[in-house]
Formats: sequence, C-alpha cells, structure tokens
Amino acid sequence: MVVGICAGDALVILAICAGFGFWLQAHPQIYSFARYAGAGLLLWLALRLWISATAQSAETCPAGGIAASLLVGFALCLSSPQTVLMYLVLLPRVVDLTTLGVADLLLLLAATIVALVAVFVVVILFAEATQALLRSTTGARLWARAMALTLVLSAGWIVLAAD
Repeated sequence: MVVGICAGDALVILAICAGFGFWLQAHPQIYSFARYAGAGLLLWLALRLWISATAQSAETCPAGGIAASLLVGFALCLSSPQTVLMYLVLLPRVVDLTTLGVADLLLLLAATIVALVAVFVVVILFAEATQALLRSTTGARLWARAMALTLVLSAGWIVLAAD
C-alpha cells in the first residue's frame, strides 16, 4: 500500500507541475478558493474527529497480495480530496512552478517519497502501541482530539500564511 500511496502522490505532483500548477498561478482567485476550501475541509475533518472519538475494534483486514495492496494505496491517494487539495495549495508555496526543471522535479519527487516512507516506517514501528491506545475509549478520544487540533492548526496556517 505504501508504494501505491507514493505513486499516487507522485502522480498528483506531476500533474500540478506539468500544467495544473501553472494554470493556478494564472488564476489566483481559483488558488485562493482552493486554499480556503482546503482549510474548510480540514476544519470539517477536525470537527468530525473531535465529535466521533471512540475506541476501535480489533478487526483485521484480509490479505490481498502485492498488486491489490498497490492498487488500494494508489486509489486511496487519488480519491482523497485532502491529498489533491493539499498539494494544490501547498506545492506552489514551496516551489516556483514556472522555473521548475526536470532535475528539480526529480528532487521534489524523491523528497516526497522519502518523507512518505519515513512516516510509514514510524507508523509501522509504533503500530502495536497505537492499536492498544486506540482500543481504549480514553486513548481513542485523546488521539482523535490531538489529531483534530493538528488539523485546526494546519487549516489556520494555510489561511494565515502570507501569499
């Protein structure tokens, strides 16, 4: 699934760098709308997390093989409005898309993949402890509230960051 998510993120970055990002720079009102829509989405997700913080069951997912895992990760990434909106809003802030060369694009993709893999390694290392935490009602509530606050802070940063 990690490979599929990395491939999906890479495809979104390539689409933005190949033209969609330029189009956004030429239409700042659309960029502003996407920025505020992304912040609104984060706030909505934060509210849902805050309200529905409950313990998770100990169900396991059936194994599906490498190809199924890759496709699930790819579909998950591309179907997630958060992924697309965050890259749409944040990528033009990090990189000047008008001067982006092939070497810069490859470096950007490599940095993204390294960051994603690092996050997944941390998730894997702490998976058992996290599952134990999320099975308890108090732990699940604290986790959801912490994630909700993180989403609120991210939304605030997106809205308040200077153009």
